[in-house]
Amino acid sequence: MDIQLEKIKIIQKLAEVEEEWVVRGIKRLLGLGDTVEDDFVKKYEANLKPMTKQELIDRALEAEEDFKAGRFVELETYMKSVEP
Repeated sequence: MDIQLEKIKIIQKLAEVEEEWVVRGIKRLLGLGDTVEDDFVKKYEANLKPMTKQELIDRALEAEEDFKAGRFVELETYMKSVEP
């Protein structure tokens, strides 16, 4: 297919996007990201380390206990609480 036609299709689809995180991701892919946010992400990622298998199991068991005890929030409720 013609590259210009492909670009137009992408632009049309992008115009329909409502989610801010999608736009931010595309900007990042194209190198148009916010430098302040990019710097934060780079610093954050520099401190990440993989967890062990046992740490993952322990976290899953703890989450299961929290769920059984009712210590959770429905995703829809949480999303409403963090919306600007």
